[in-house]
Amino acid sequence: MAKGVLGNDPFQRGAARNEPLAVQPVEPRKARTPARKGWKARTTTSKPTVQATTVVPEAARLPVPAEKADLFKGVYRALRAALGLTDGPLDPHGEDSQLVRDLAPLANFLYDQYWRVTLQGSENLPAGGCLLVANHEGALPIEGPILRLALTRQRPELPGARWLADENVLRIPLLGVLLNRLGAVTATPENALQLLAERRQLIVFPEGIQAVKKSFRHRYELRPFGRGGFVKIAARAGAPIVPVAIVGAAEASPVLANLPLHSFGLRSVPITLPPLPTKWCIRVGQPFEVQQIDPEESSEIGQWTERVRSSVQQMLQETVRQRRSIFAG
Repeated sequence: MAKGVLGNDPFQRGAARNEPLAVQPVEPRKARTPARKGWKARTTTSKPTVQATTVVPEAARLPVPAEKADLFKGVYRALRAALGLTDGPLDPHGEDSQLVRDLAPLANFLYDQYWRVTLQGSENLPAGGCLLVANHEGALPIEGPILRLALTRQRPELPGARWLADENVLRIPLLGVLLNRLGAVTATPENALQLLAERRQLIVFPEGIQAVKKSFRHRYELRPFGRGGFVKIAARAGAPIVPVAIVGAAEASPVLANLPLHSFGLRSVPITLPPLPTKWCIRVGQPFEVQQIDPEESSEIGQWTERVRSSVQQMLQETVRQRRSIFAG
């Protein structure tokens, strides 16, 4: 018997075991799928990849900000007030103080961010009641509530200001009732004297509804101040007259045209745009003491009326000349 090679004969005593070599399995080659053409290629889609999603617990989600909730509540109450539905008590002149508080978020947004109102000369306001004589610009009656908010912020120690509005404006459906609930008072001598007796700041716009007829080209050019009724009221009440110039309202709601309308005591209705984000500047001038004026002396009343008008016109011209642009201020 021949020797096994290298002693690996399994039948020979002492020979090493002939264990087979480990063979790695060979994966069969995948057959290539031929590319499909035509409609088969378009209809073949790959399976979408499923990504893990994180479920946020209900308690961890951000709630609706309280400011937005208050804003929605205020707008809802304003709509109800415009429809004549009252949710809270009214003062003797028709103001709904709860509605004013509910609309505070909207008013603060318009004042601080949208129109960026600045007030100059608030230190000129006397401690007691006074008559604030201001210009009216633009198509919307928004100067009254904005000026009132500015005075409340700068001089919080003073009683809340009120503004007089033409009775024809307060007769306009929806708008008139809403203005009255926000603080507007019918422009009558009796109401004016009563508010001044309460030591309030009374805001008047002597141009009246004639100011709405001013074209955009003639903005900040004051119309006549009537027969000086505000001077007579100030003289009777012994209250000073404070001139006020408001710049920015004319461009915020420009009068594009006047639509003839012989209803509600109005001859026309202004056509305008939605309120634009112009920069507002309000200037308060030096007060005029008119206690010594005779309310029955028409010539003296006329002189003081023109004097106050000239003061407001001068402040308007200076403010318009100093601002850089309509929107930047």
